[in-house]
Amino acid sequence: MLRILPLVALLCAGTAPLQAQSPSNPLPSIFNTASALLPSTIDSQAIDNPSNQATVVFAQPIQVTGSPWLQLQFGENISLPAGSFLRITSMRDGGVQRHTGETIVEWGAQSAFFNGDQVFLELVAGPNTSKNRVDIDAIQYGLLSGVGSTICGDTDDRVQSFDDRQGRLFIGCTGWLIGLNDTGDRDLMITAGHCVDSSATRIIEFNVPLSTPGGGIVRSNPDDQYPFTRDAFLNAGVGSDWGVNLVGRNSNTLQLPTEANGGQFYNLGTVPATPDGNDIRITGYGSVQRIDPSLNLVQKTLVGPMQNGLNANSLNYGTDTTGGNSGSPVIHEQTGDVIGVHTHGGCSDTGGGNNGTRIDRPDFDEAIGDARRIRGLSTAFGSGCGSFDSFCFEVNPSGGTLSDEFRTNEYAYQFTLQTETTVNGFELFTASTGGDITIEARLYASDGSEPSAVLATSMMTVGDVPAFYPATFAPTLLAPGTYYVAVDSSNQDVQVSTLQSGSPGQAFFRNPPFSGNWNPSTLVQRPSFRVDCTGGVAAFAGTEPRIGQALETGLVSGEVGTPAALLLGFSNTSSGGTPLPFDLDGLGAIGCQLLIDSVSSESVMTDANGGASSTLAMPSNNALIGLSLFQQWLVLAPGANPLNVLTSNGLERTLGN
Repeated sequence: MLRILPLVALLCAGTAPLQAQSPSNPLPSIFNTASALLPSTIDSQAIDNPSNQATVVFAQPIQVTGSPWLQLQFGENISLPAGSFLRITSMRDGGVQRHTGETIVEWGAQSAFFNGDQVFLELVAGPNTSKNRVDIDAIQYGLLSGVGSTICGDTDDRVQSFDDRQGRLFIGCTGWLIGLNDTGDRDLMITAGHCVDSSATRIIEFNVPLSTPGGGIVRSNPDDQYPFTRDAFLNAGVGSDWGVNLVGRNSNTLQLPTEANGGQFYNLGTVPATPDGNDIRITGYGSVQRIDPSLNLVQKTLVGPMQNGLNANSLNYGTDTTGGNSGSPVIHEQTGDVIGVHTHGGCSDTGGGNNGTRIDRPDFDEAIGDARRIRGLSTAFGSGCGSFDSFCFEVNPSGGTLSDEFRTNEYAYQFTLQTETTVNGFELFTASTGGDITIEARLYASDGSEPSAVLATSMMTVGDVPAFYPATFAPTLLAPGTYYVAVDSSNQDVQVSTLQSGSPGQAFFRNPPFSGNWNPSTLVQRPSFRVDCTGGVAAFAGTEPRIGQALETGLVSGEVGTPAALLLGFSNTSSGGTPLPFDLDGLGAIGCQLLIDSVSSESVMTDANGGASSTLAMPSNNALIGLSLFQQWLVLAPGANPLNVLTSNGLERTLGN
């Protein structure tokens, strides 16, 4: 019967074995933006469209007089149901951006850049849609101011170039493409670490136009602008400065940059052993001081000699750069391959050399490989059993009637602990728009006023029936104080947890891609969630599931010093024709369930805290990428029930590379 009795016998039987020199005062080759934010109260409020055709239900001109460009930043209350969209048009050159509920998430709740000081905003409501809303928190605008020249000698020899493999970053830097990640849904882009260290606006522009005759920048057409997210970076000076990023789709064309440019990207090459006979090309978006002002922050290129600053982490070359060249590819002219990323100036009127980080610096190389690969995924499902006090903090613990609110944000719900406590997870009262939707869940510390550091992460699967849905963390010991549990509901397919009636509670939100500031939520007045501080027997993912790596799985809240078996299977829907989950009440494990079809198991002993762990080596076989394995713990618990066995929640482990 579902192989449960042989496994109990196994438990009862016990365990089975199973730096570099740098020039004086090197300058980052960045061209800093002196932008400003103008707070906005523009809000269409919720608008229904009961008609059978798409209709403009709200229109608003937006102007910051005299500004050379504008960007809109959207607020908490924006809501674009399927079929609805925003249309934003530059009144200077007619550039248009179309934003749907999906694209606005990928763009971090912000618009493209628009030339001129005025745009026209339209909210187009889809047929038979409700609660259409556009909400603008701020309008970004600004002028640019430069950093000193790092021209090698007294002449700027750079010339305009037109390489489609690279673009200009908002902050005043250069970024360049190295191809798709392994899943094919993002382009990989390299720049300098100091270009992405603190910038919250992450947009890259391709096909950058000439600047004005006076040197004022002109923004690319919205069709040529793309959002990107920071994947990994280092900003620690010459030879220790790099950034790896993932570029998303244009909201108008729905293309990635390499799809728009015909598949063009830079190849990464081998750094020469000696500078002798080797030349370096730098192509990027530097400022100008001694050449045509219309080339300011426009793509330019030049070849210069590779120099003797070559060492384990850095490169040195006599190729002209200026502010704005930070992040440019360091191209080995003899092969055309990229061997580094330009980061710092060092040239002057009397010579010297400019500097970059080698492409083969170990942590840089590892970050590129990590960004390319398919991520493994661990998702908890079901729940463990056992006679434990489950919840140490609750707000509206019986649920209620949801307010039917969907937003493109991450929401963090505040809770407090009075004593030192181990948090294992939480349950959120919510519902999906249809079917099972899996979202990321997080546990945050507090900086005293809002969420701060991430303490633990997990996944939550939400169904379309309003209910409490669980997320299980690795056991996390917390001191008394304030903390937050959070979910990423930015795809607008899971309701924000706020009830039509009930007790008040505090929540915070932030816009995707979830690297900016938190703000108190005015939408969430009555959240409904329960923090699990002890709970039943719980399984948690110790490592990311990857081929060729050890798959580690942990156990918490088991009995102390007793055998525990980790089951492994390939299904959580049926076992030998019997549907899963299967209630074990009839076998004597009251309130417990078998959640997976077990095909193998490993037995270990629990420790003095009732915890355990198991490690399983995964073969290095690309054919296994995407395969889902299912795991569940059984723990021998004398006297807990007639069967003397407790079960954990289940884990689905989808293998990456």
